[in-house]
Formats: sequence, structure tokens, C-alpha cells
Amino acid sequence: MWMTTTPEVAEPLRQGDLLVDLVLPRFQLPLNYARPSGREPRQGDYIVLPAPRARSFLVVSQCCTIENDHVYALASIRSTPPLTSEGKQVYETGTPQAGAAYVYAAHALAPLERYLENRDGRLNVASFLEIQSYTGDDQELRAARVASMTPEGRRLLRIRLAFFWGRPEAEDEKALAAAGLSAGLNLPEVQA
Repeated sequence: MWMTTTPEVAEPLRQGDLLVDLVLPRFQLPLNYARPSGREPRQGDYIVLPAPRARSFLVVSQCCTIENDHVYALASIRSTPPLTSEGKQVYETGTPQAGAAYVYAAHALAPLERYLENRDGRLNVASFLEIQSYTGDDQELRAARVASMTPEGRRLLRIRLAFFWGRPEAEDEKALAAAGLSAGLNLPEVQA
């Protein structure tokens, strides 16, 4: 899943790049404002962010979005709880299969010495539920890159992202089926 060499810092970011030890701002709702107690927030009040900590991310934006719009979508890297071999299989399945469980909201990452180690039955995953987007100068992001996925690894990442973003809502699926239209991706009956 990982290339044997890391791209030079000057090379552009790509989908599937692993970034480590980044300290990035993160908004959490409800927002906390710097204001006197008892007064409602007003325009111009500062937002108080929780103390940031260094985290790892996987670049999940498409390369054309990065190149043309300079927008970087980053999925947080998380560790799963301890998993059985069957539980690991659910994360490691490349595409949904009829009758099999499939994880849509996280992409399992292969171990990478010094950065991603699977211990105690846990896997490292890119969480699609925690994607943050940034724009502008990416010099800090490129400096934090420690690995890039192989073309095969990026292929599996794109498949999982397509199923994550492309699943139709049950209501839409029924309405489209009644109209004789495809709901989009042809998904087998699977457990999410």
C-alpha cells in the first residue's frame, strides 16, 4: 500500500499521502467565545479553540482538486478498538460484497514502520467522519508527508471514498426505483 520512497518536499501533495505530527486548528461545536459571562456572543468576539495536539492525516481530496483549487481534504488517522480476525476483515475488504459486512466510513491503512503500527489487534484507519479541509499554502503539509500510497492503494482508497459519498439514502433509492431509475452506485445488500 505504501511506496518505497517518500516524495520530495517540493513535489505536490497527492491523494493517499500520509501526513504525521501536524498541529491543525479544529472547530468543535458548540463554539466557545471569549466574552464576559452572562453576555451573548457578538460579532467580533474571539472563538476559543481547544488546545491543539499533533495528529496524523491521510490526504483524501482528488489530485485535480489539489492542483486546480489548492484545497486539501485530510482524514484523521485513528486506531480501532481491538478487533477479532473477522472484525479486521470487515475493514480490509476492498469493495462491498453481497451478504458481507463492509465499513464505509473508515479506510484501513497498512502498517508503516515508525508511523503506523497495528498493536493489540487494532488497525490504523483514516476516518471519513473526521475530514478537515484546508486551502492555501501547503508547504507545512508537504513537510509533514512521510509516505505516499501506491497506485493500487490509491485505487482502493478511491473505491471506499466513492462508496462512502455515493450511497443513496433509503428514501431516494425507493423513489428512484419506483421511477425505474438507478440510484447511482450499484451496491449489494451489505451491513454498514
